[in-house]
Amino acid sequence: MSGRRTLWGEGFSQPLAFLADLESEDRAADRVLLAEDARATAAHACVLARLGALTPEERRASGALLRGIARTPPVRLPDDVEDGPTWLEARLVETLGAGGARIHLGRSRNDQAATALRLYERRMLLVLHERARIAAESFLAWGERHAAVRLPGYTHGRAAMPSSWRQWALAQAAPLLDALEALEGVDRRLDRCPLGAAAGFGSPLPLDRDYAARLLGFSRPALAPADAVGGDRLRGALALLEALGTCALGLESTLADLLLWSSESLGFVRLGAALTTGSSLMPQKRNPDVLELARARLRRLRAAPGLLTTLAGGLPGGYQRDLQLTKPVLIAAVDDARALLDLVPVLLAELSPDEAACARALTPEIESARAACLRAWRERRPFRDCYREVHAELAEGRFRPPVTDDDPGEALGGVDRPELDRWREALAAHRAWAETRARAQDEAEGSLWEDCER
Repeated sequence: MSGRRTLWGEGFSQPLAFLADLESEDRAADRVLLAEDARATAAHACVLARLGALTPEERRASGALLRGIARTPPVRLPDDVEDGPTWLEARLVETLGAGGARIHLGRSRNDQAATALRLYERRMLLVLHERARIAAESFLAWGERHAAVRLPGYTHGRAAMPSSWRQWALAQAAPLLDALEALEGVDRRLDRCPLGAAAGFGSPLPLDRDYAARLLGFSRPALAPADAVGGDRLRGALALLEALGTCALGLESTLADLLLWSSESLGFVRLGAALTTGSSLMPQKRNPDVLELARARLRRLRAAPGLLTTLAGGLPGGYQRDLQLTKPVLIAAVDDARALLDLVPVLLAELSPDEAACARALTPEIESARAACLRAWRERRPFRDCYREVHAELAEGRFRPPVTDDDPGEALGGVDRPELDRWREALAAHRAWAETRARAQDEAEGSLWEDCER
């Protein structure tokens, strides 16, 4: 850290190089958060102006500078600054002089960092919500294109009953619907503004925290200052990553199916060239590297909540420096989730079922459960009696699939009755929620810059 500008360094000896190494990683995370940090700083400047601690001219000048940074943050932080807040404060002082130096009045880097992270989480939540919805819609559309192609459904890794590619696609979309619901719940959970908590004990000044929260798009400030900069900061990140873990679990199952079903032994589906690479030794090989790398990133995403709690779970109350190491974990997990959700439409565009291979796998015995059910229904007999009869016919090689002329019709949600209207209604509701939230976020940001310019 030798030669770097810090906000705390006067009168202190330089720390160990070990700390400098950690701060190098932190600076990369801070650059990602600079747009949010600039918005939070602008809101704090408006609060100070209301208090008379900044002049209207200083508020306008700081707002213009911060708005430019929020719209176009730097590609990297200069080597001579400690972190993002240091760079931001230095820019304010360079531009406004003493007015820029007064903007840190009444806050700490603790609530500054917590607020930037909370704004980042809420912004990225909307991005990931959109990506998850698009991925779910892509599965529905792909399933409809291949609705007529039947293949075996599996339990315990063994062929069980007839299914279809449409039914499979809906099963892949279902965890994404769960993730959409979870993300909407997390958004309500994140709707608490840490600004004004200062170092974790509140501010000795009468800051209008409700006003700051409104400017930043929150409905309320965080109630407990010490928790806002410590435990709530961790729990909020954890809630977001656990919601993303719902996506990861579902997509891992998708990849497991495709890796198995695209193998030479089954061949139910073909992977496009964009999803495979060649072998350095075997000319005939095409390896499903994209799916395998996606599988690894999904597991890394699922591991992120555990890493967060390992790093910072069980800490004393208030802010502890350990929390610094959770920022890169959160940002990396969000990046993984965005990339993996963006992969889904590309992946589906490169998948094509092999109808002949699927048809060959639909051997007569796969109709045995249906035969037992229909026999019991038509003859008004106990199901277990019919089950034993079909079992005996299979063992003796005399089983024949039932005719379909007088089928009663399957239950809703079956192979040929997929309840697509309900899927479309659910996705439309999620789209409407996101549009409302995005509009509120845009309106809050507009109000922030308007108040800066007054």
